[in-house]
Amino acid sequence: MGGTTAAEGLRLLGPYLVGAAIALCLALVFAALQRDRIGRWLSELTEQGTPDAGAIALAVLCSLGILAFFAGIELIATALFFAGRGIVPSIVLAASVLAAGLMALGVRRLVKRGRITQVFALTVVTCVLVSTFGLFAASRLYDVSWDGQWIHQPAAVVLANGWNPVSDPMAATVKVGQWRPDLKGAVWTIGIQNFAKGMWIRTGAIYAFTRHIEMSKAGNLVLLFVQFVVWFALALRLAPRRWWTALLVGTLAAVNPIVHVQLFTYKNDGQLGSLFTIALGLGCLALAGEGGWPTVLGASLALLMLCTIKFTGLVYAAVLVVGLVAGLVVMRRFRQHQVLVAALALTVLIAVGFVGYNPYVFNTQHYGSPFYPLVGRGAVDTLTDQSPRDFAQIGNGERLFRSLFSKAEDERLLGNTPVSTELKVPFTLYASELRPYLGFDTRVAGFGPLFSGALVLAVVLLGLLLFEYYRARSRTLAVGMLVIGVLLVSVAANPAAWWARYTPQIWLIPVVVAALALLEWRSGVRAYLAYALCFVLVANAAIVGTINFANVVHGTSEMSAALERARTWPGGVLLKTGDFETSWTKLNERGVRWRLVGSQFSGRGGLTVPYSTMTLYPRSQGGSSQGGSKASP
Repeated sequence: MGGTTAAEGLRLLGPYLVGAAIALCLALVFAALQRDRIGRWLSELTEQGTPDAGAIALAVLCSLGILAFFAGIELIATALFFAGRGIVPSIVLAASVLAAGLMALGVRRLVKRGRITQVFALTVVTCVLVSTFGLFAASRLYDVSWDGQWIHQPAAVVLANGWNPVSDPMAATVKVGQWRPDLKGAVWTIGIQNFAKGMWIRTGAIYAFTRHIEMSKAGNLVLLFVQFVVWFALALRLAPRRWWTALLVGTLAAVNPIVHVQLFTYKNDGQLGSLFTIALGLGCLALAGEGGWPTVLGASLALLMLCTIKFTGLVYAAVLVVGLVAGLVVMRRFRQHQVLVAALALTVLIAVGFVGYNPYVFNTQHYGSPFYPLVGRGAVDTLTDQSPRDFAQIGNGERLFRSLFSKAEDERLLGNTPVSTELKVPFTLYASELRPYLGFDTRVAGFGPLFSGALVLAVVLLGLLLFEYYRARSRTLAVGMLVIGVLLVSVAANPAAWWARYTPQIWLIPVVVAALALLEWRSGVRAYLAYALCFVLVANAAIVGTINFANVVHGTSEMSAALERARTWPGGVLLKTGDFETSWTKLNERGVRWRLVGSQFSGRGGLTVPYSTMTLYPRSQGGSSQGGSKASP
């Protein structure tokens, strides 16, 4: 993958980018022209009688509906696991009913009586449209990442096809259609069996319902929408009537590069960042007394999914809850928010003991640690061989610093030794730094080539904000400093914080600083510094997102062309999957008849599918079926 890949991807992507830009401009023009009319309508929605309160209520209700849907899938599926059953397609329908019911109750809590039906219909339609767009966009682009196809996609498929991780954690009986996973492979024994399964359960349930493997990753896009509206609502709550500022803050929170590069993959680090951002935003809204129980419930559901998506998610959730309690104690407001604290603490317990029974309880019982195979008997070191060479002799803090302030580098190796880091001057950009962002796991400067410059501006603004707080003792600044403290502690809690995808919340540190500065100052040098920080963050995200998206579009085009060619072969194909053991799902969806052959099979005229490990051979060659048989479309 190089410059040709990016150029071809941009050529294919161009019409979509132009269309999206035109649609966005039209929407902004319409909103500006109808500002007074929209404002009056929003003012009539809530008892407060302000446009801000109406917009915040809509944001909370939409967020609640989407979060309840995804969390409902996890809760219902887990109940089935404990009942001895596996995932069934109707889970998606049951979760939809649950989400609609909670939204209906939330509307009755937040909206005036005369507007209940209208607002309920609007919020439901909004959630349906966002979800439909997510499903459509996800279905159009293949997951071309390694980890997504190697472990996360097979995990979703095996769950969709009946695996029960509670009653049958070793998968002694599971089959995936006519394909049986290699239980001796590392992907199973130190991956699917023992890692957190929250996202796999959700994608597995959607796959069981749709039987479209790419469509099942739509949750990434849908949660991106929730990120935006939650932080838009939070900014609007802290800065009434400053809608453009709120839109900017919501955008900054949503353009996290770690989230964006994984939008069209099965990888779970992007969703980890989304759920952390959503839980933090809703928690702050609840602290501000906004939205009543719907906000508290939304924060709890986001926290539940954060705990069950990855091991680090549980650690970050604990830091969020402890940070919240500490802040309330320091601010002497603990009694006013006991319900919030109790709800979040109960959520963590449910996440660990019920939804996260496998892995947390299972791993503790069998391997001595809830975080096995990373900790515990027979733990596996997944970092040393994948770290830059110069990280071996330095501490975690210096590793993080060098990762953030060095030239961008990806996972390319020099022999068996990862490349070393090279520090650079902030705000500088080298042509060689662009290539790493074609991939999905940039390890040095993973947040973007300009992020180091954004951090420098953020440090300057943070110093000015601390001086302002010392002078004026603003409550908003106090809460903001608490949030930054929680973010820093959550980063310090991870010994692999230097690896960007493991700590996606680092992105929020300059975002929070920029938001506080925008809320505090409207003019002058300090305000210009805040806008400069916003510009650098957006430009940085645009560089990373555009390069990566171009690669996804190019990869989809290449993979589609290869699969279409195979579809024309008479009699079907012989399939050698390589490391991506569920690549046959793409053949099923293309209507290609296939027969699985073993890794030792050697045929003529093989077609290696780009961005994949599968090789296809004309069926006319015959070959023995090892571990599978033909799948009728």
